[in-house]
Amino acid sequence: MYTFLHHLVLIVCLHTQTRKMKHRRPFRLTALSERAKFVLLWVEGMTTTDIAREMDVSANTVSRWIKRWKLEGNVNTRPRLGRPCIKRSQLMEGVQRFHQLWSNYHYIHPLSITDHKANFSFTWI
Repeated sequence: MYTFLHHLVLIVCLHTQTRKMKHRRPFRLTALSERAKFVLLWVEGMTTTDIAREMDVSANTVSRWIKRWKLEGNVNTRPRLGRPCIKRSQLMEGVQRFHQLWSNYHYIHPLSITDHKANFSFTWI
């Protein structure tokens, strides 16, 4: 059975979790000039925590960019590996092909067919 002490411990745990969540910074991209400044300050002898405090970013962010600079020799953004962009002309061709495949009878609701006793052949996906 829960006692007063159990409730107190639960309240303290919830309070510390919400306090930790409030201190989390929102996500934002790090500009190239900021990254270069991280490395410059680090080379001049500042610690990562001091740099993070001065630049108002997390120490993990500073460490990540310094590590990248050590490994690759630069702090440039890497090329993205996502799906390539679809050109507008290719998109329009695809829409026209799709529209030609589907005629009006595909959009008729089954209840309207039974009400009007119409004979249509259609497929549902």
